[in-house]
Amino acid sequence: MVYIISKREINWNGFIYEKAYEGVIPNLERRFRESESDSKKDELSQYLTEKTCSTCHGKRLNIQALCIKINNCDIMDVCDMSIDDSYQWFVNLPQVLDKKESI
Repeated sequence: MVYIISKREINWNGFIYEKAYEGVIPNLERRFRESESDSKKDELSQYLTEKTCSTCHGKRLNIQALCIKINNCDIMDVCDMSIDDSYQWFVNLPQVLDKKESI
């Protein structure tokens, strides 16, 4: 899948034109896929490995956002719940929060 983002540019004489920007990850994936060179594929493969972040553990939020917990859940824990589980979590929330927290 290739995503191309159109970017509006103005050149030196004031002419406005649209410039397609492929994006870094789609560019690396395309170059890897189209390359016939094993050495080039080896070079590109170092950028295409998937690693889980040791700070956020794959939740893709900064540590400050993940430090906020309600009923022992951060925002991504709630987002990962099924609809039924999250519904029950929200229904039971007023019983868990004290008066100050429920404002």
